[in-house]
Amino acid sequence: MSVPGLRRAGMVDMEPNTTLVQQYPAHEAVPESSSPSPSVIVLPDARGLTPEVRALANRLAREGFFTLAPNPYAHPFSVAAGAPPWMSYPMEIAAEEGFSGFPVRSSFRIEEEAEARALAASLSPERVRELVGRTIGYLALCAEADPGRVGILGLGVGGRNGFRAACELGERVRALAVWSGGGIAARFPLRPAETMPILEYESLRSPVLFLYGATDREAGAAEREAIGRILAAAGVPHEIAVFPEAGHAFFDEESPDFRIAASREAWEKTVGFFRGALAPSPGGSRA
Repeated sequence: MSVPGLRRAGMVDMEPNTTLVQQYPAHEAVPESSSPSPSVIVLPDARGLTPEVRALANRLAREGFFTLAPNPYAHPFSVAAGAPPWMSYPMEIAAEEGFSGFPVRSSFRIEEEAEARALAASLSPERVRELVGRTIGYLALCAEADPGRVGILGLGVGGRNGFRAACELGERVRALAVWSGGGIAARFPLRPAETMPILEYESLRSPVLFLYGATDREAGAAEREAIGRILAAAGVPHEIAVFPEAGHAFFDEESPDFRIAASREAWEKTVGFFRGALAPSPGGSRA
């Protein structure tokens, strides 16, 4: 797909086995660069792979980052096992006009928040680990990406998922940015039986940038303070920025919480953070 300012952008399947369909679909955005680019994995919030998330991935690519936004709600199907006919269209977005009857949803509108949160509650740590690990594996196969310089940007519930994934994947993740990630150092209402990701902090090998709205009730002041205390005691490089008069979804243009000033500042901080954390190592080369 031709997108101004990019080499290409559109949906891909990160599964190299062509006998399988609907394995690991993702929105891929590739910068115009003559050398392997640092890579950013965007983990969506509960509403999934919305047009806004894909546009965000394109913006990151225009800043020079090879960007992948995987669909967190895709499920594997095999042609050999008799996949239904609709599975032959794995790259389409279910919530878009013309696909209202599509059985597998990958994104939800703002008025469908209850349905989105119910599906987000089904994402186990094992599935998230598999998804992020597969995404990093796909980057290793792309000549335009540098799999040794990988960052994660997690939005909302994607921030929580990103924090846990960064801990589990250790040195494979070089930078983590979290926008409004709740349930990291507090009980997570969607999966109350799960342990808190902050308990895995000893495995974290990347600096972390946290961005929150001051009035966010899903990631309140007590949790933000707990994150800061634990990471400071552990010597993990981190920054926690809080935007006054901004709520949970300050970055989501479809949400009543959207705040343009906070969104712009979050963007500038995140791009600067990734530029620094994903800079080439002296004498480094593509992994």
